[in-house]
Amino acid sequence: MVVLGSHSGLLLKLESMLNEQQRDRERCYFAIGYEHGATEAHAASRGGAEEPPSKAELLARALRERILEENIPANESTVALLQCALAFTESQRTG
Repeated sequence: MVVLGSHSGLLLKLESMLNEQQRDRERCYFAIGYEHGATEAHAASRGGAEEPPSKAELLARALRERILEENIPANESTVALLQCALAFTESQRTG
């Protein structure tokens, strides 16, 4: 911090902003997991009337299982999922 001199406040502000961004990501990740669990519980309560899962749902479940099995932290999982979404969106836009 001494090396930065009068600019050390900028580093602290950046760190604060990064921490807030990480907290937001973790909140979103929790909300997505909560909604997924609620949807599964609702589908289970309907009994045998459930439609077969779509390819997207199967992919989401597989990713979720892998994240849980490998104990990947929520913030890293969120970043990875966002990177996938960004790459997919960019490939759709250019292709």
